[in-house]
Amino acid sequence: MGTDIAGDLTMEQLDAANSGIRTVFNGVLPGYFNSRPVDYHLYSGVARTGGFIYLGAEARGNIRDFVEPEKAKYWEKFYRRCPPNHLLVHDMADAFPYHGIVMAARDFTPSIWGPEWNQSMEALQGIGYSIERKRDSSFARNWGQESKRELLRILRMKRIADPRTRRIVNALDENIGADAYTFARYRPRTKQKEDNWGYGPSIFSSEEEARHKKVDHAWEIPAKRLRFAEHDYACTMSLPSAAGIASPVQTSRGRRHIPMIDFRDERICVEWVRETIDKIGMRGMIVDSGNSFHFYGFETLPETEWKDFIEASRNLPMVDEHWPDLQLEQGYSMLRITPSAGRLFQPCVVETYKPAAGSSSREARSLAA
Repeated sequence: MGTDIAGDLTMEQLDAANSGIRTVFNGVLPGYFNSRPVDYHLYSGVARTGGFIYLGAEARGNIRDFVEPEKAKYWEKFYRRCPPNHLLVHDMADAFPYHGIVMAARDFTPSIWGPEWNQSMEALQGIGYSIERKRDSSFARNWGQESKRELLRILRMKRIADPRTRRIVNALDENIGADAYTFARYRPRTKQKEDNWGYGPSIFSSEEEARHKKVDHAWEIPAKRLRFAEHDYACTMSLPSAAGIASPVQTSRGRRHIPMIDFRDERICVEWVRETIDKIGMRGMIVDSGNSFHFYGFETLPETEWKDFIEASRNLPMVDEHWPDLQLEQGYSMLRITPSAGRLFQPCVVETYKPAAGSSSREARSLAA
C-alpha cells in the first residue's frame, strides 16, 4: 500500500482511525424507502483495497411494510439473499485518515432522507477531518481510477502536500546538503495499452514515450526554503501534471548534479534494483514509484562526470531504455515525486542504500568504456 495515493497507513492504524470515526458517526438517520419513513443505520469500515474508510447508511425493516401487498412476494424473492430486514445500502463518503479528508457524495435525493445526513458528515469535522464534496453523484465503493483522480483534485485544491513527497526531499537535503535544489513540472503519459487489457503492445512510439517525459518548467528553491515551499512543488499545478526533482544543485563547489536512475516501468523486485545499484557502488536512496523504482545518488557530480554516469547507465540492467537519451537531451535528470492524473501513484522512500565495502562509484563511469 506504500504508493497508494490514499496513504500508507497499516491496517492497525486504519482500524484505530475507524474506531475514532465511530465515536461521532453512529446511530440512526431518519429517511425514506419507497416514499415511506424508515430508519437508516450508520456504519463504517476499513476498505480492504485501499487506505481509506467507507461510510454509509443501511435502511432496515420488513419489506412488506414498504411495498404494495400484491408486489410483496416479488420483492421478498428479490431480497431473498440479503440479511434479514435489510432493505437498502447507501455509500455516503470515503474517509482518508492519512490526509485528514472525507470525500462525500455531493448530495442525496430528498426522497431518501432529509438534511440530517449532512449533520452526520459535519460531526467528523470535530475530530479533525475536512469535508469535501465529490464532483459527481455516483459513488462506487471500488477504489478505481476515477476515485483516485477525484482525491488528487481535492488534495491539490486544498493545497495538501503528501508527507511521502516531503520525505524524499528531506532525505536528499540531509544527505547532500546543497545550497539550492531544482524542481520540475511535466506531464507523465498515461500507461495505456492497445488491447487485451494491458497485455498488448504500448500505443506510444519510442519518440512519443520520450516526449511525454519532457519537462515543461523547472525552477530553483534555496535549501533554507524547502520546508516552507513544499506547496510550490507539490500542489500548484494542474491534475495532468506531476512535480519532479531535477538533478542540478547549487553547492559550495558550484553547479553539480544528483545522480539519478529511472528503472523500467514494470514491477521488478527491489532485490534486482539493489543488484543493479551494486554495480554503481554509490550511497543513495531507493524510491518506489508505483510502477517501478527510482534511484538517487548522494554523491553529486560535476557536469562531465554526470554525463559519464548517464552514458554508463545504458549498460545497467532494467534501466528505462529512453532514460539516458532524454536526460542528455534536456541537460539534466529528473524523477517524479508527486502523482498526476496519468500516474496515480505517490512515490515513497524504500530504503537508504549503502554500497558494499570496497566498492566505488567510479565503477559506474567505467561501465560505459
